[in-house]
Amino acid sequence: MMLVLGSVGFTPVPRQQTLLSAAAFTGSQVVVSDPIYMGNSGNRFHLEIVTTGTPNGTFAIEGSNQYDPVSNPSATFVAEAAAAPAFPTLTGTPSQTMHGLFGTSTNGQGAWLRLRYTNTSGTGTLSVYAFIPPT
Repeated sequence: MMLVLGSVGFTPVPRQQTLLSAAAFTGSQVVVSDPIYMGNSGNRFHLEIVTTGTPNGTFAIEGSNQYDPVSNPSATFVAEAAAAPAFPTLTGTPSQTMHGLFGTSTNGQGAWLRLRYTNTSGTGTLSVYAFIPPT
């Protein structure tokens, strides 16, 4: 977590990160985003998901406490408990932008999280932008 010195001690700086940029998918395919470090986020996160084309598929959040971008970049990620509110299912809706879909990870979380999209049919691209607010 980045910290800046404020007038009353240290204040966490919100983190913004592009997790996936225009990843193409077609047919039956799985696309996973880059992981984002949750640190001391209090389980709060906001995702902006941008799709093009006509995707049909589902989203899931996966977590890992083993992942390290340097020493263990191929660590196993496992499905997290349901987020609130529930993830949308894409049903061939043409290009769209979805904001603020995932407010909290309700039943714990890994130190690192990533988004998994499983496309069942259709084609398009997927971009994911994350914001981790300070606690």
